[in-house]
Amino acid sequence: MRSLVLFGAALLTSCVDADAAVFVDASVSNPSVTAMGSSLVTVLEGGFRLGLHLGPRASGSSSVSLGKFALTNADRSLTLVDPLDVTTSTTFPVTVEVDSDVTVDFTIATDDAPADTLSAVCGASGLRITGSIQDSLQDGLTPLASDIFYPTCNK
Repeated sequence: MRSLVLFGAALLTSCVDADAAVFVDASVSNPSVTAMGSSLVTVLEGGFRLGLHLGPRASGSSSVSLGKFALTNADRSLTLVDPLDVTTSTTFPVTVEVDSDVTVDFTIATDDAPADTLSAVCGASGLRITGSIQDSLQDGLTPLASDIFYPTCNK
């Protein structure tokens, strides 16, 4: 009898979903930037992917809107391009259903950054894409940042 009780308890605990994302969990992945410059302007091209996840314990679906995005140095002490001109593969706001994931690809196309942006971007010891989203399930903006990455520079 005792082994049957232990077996039942093990089954119950193994079925518990540990995903605690009751608000949208956002992440930035696959960041890339190519910087090209002239004596007048810097052109930035690249992209990144925004992942949005909502767990099974959420109270309902979420409508997610975008804040602005920027390009910073690795430790985020210096903002290099703000706002970062981006286009998306999906129209916002986007709905994230309970226990689901949404992935959105972003394209970076800034063709009028000041000329000194090239040296700032190419001279940085790593970059991050930073930004924010607005999750309808909570108050305030949710900040996010990519991992550190390095630009391709065409001077």
